[in-house]
Amino acid sequence: IFGTDFPNLPSAAAASTSAATSDTAEAKNLLRNYSAKTMLYYNYMVLHDRKSHDDTQLESLLNQSVQKALSEWQKLPNFVSNSHTGLLHRFHILVELKESIGIIHELNNYRRQNQVPNLKTFITTWRERLPNKWEEIPVWSEVTTWRNQMFNLITSTFPINDMGHSGYSRMHDIPWTFIKFAQIARKQHLSTVCLTSLAKLYRYPSMEAMDAFSKLREHIKCCLQSPMEIR
Repeated sequence: IFGTDFPNLPSAAAASTSAATSDTAEAKNLLRNYSAKTMLYYNYMVLHDRKSHDDTQLESLLNQSVQKALSEWQKLPNFVSNSHTGLLHRFHILVELKESIGIIHELNNYRRQNQVPNLKTFITTWRERLPNKWEEIPVWSEVTTWRNQMFNLITSTFPINDMGHSGYSRMHDIPWTFIKFAQIARKQHLSTVCLTSLAKLYRYPSMEAMDAFSKLREHIKCCLQSPMEIR
């Protein structure tokens, strides 16, 4: 699932598109009244369809999700147990969605004022804030997949020629994110997942020397760790 894009509306006839749009709007209205987990996916949908919402609306919807999650947290036992784990992960995602709104705001300013956005803080923070190494791969997949959605948005915002300019360097962290996910998959003995993640990097031929070295190292370690499975 890692790196999979959100599905687009079908583009058959105008009537089909209209019906699909209507169904999506109805789904969004239904999602408002559900659990913190469902509200989280509602925020995914809204951020993906951000053109129909301004920054204030995005912030308001995210705040509603935070309040919903806090309300569910208060219903849990006072002592921390496994029942808290899923909600803690959702809080992690909510924080990153809030930061994603900040990235979208920076990109909108670039479109209006043609000023190079400062995204280094977001990238550094995301490198330092990761799930625990022992957490299951779906947890890692959810975090890294959304990050790659945002990195793809960043790269699609700027002209290809500009992305090679020094002022635009390190504005996304796609290679590092794929490699980190591959490393976690390898350590959890998921060789196929590891190699699939590394294979996606062939779509990004230009990367820093350190990232290229890390990619090769993970590939070799994965093959040495599970030679029979790779064969």
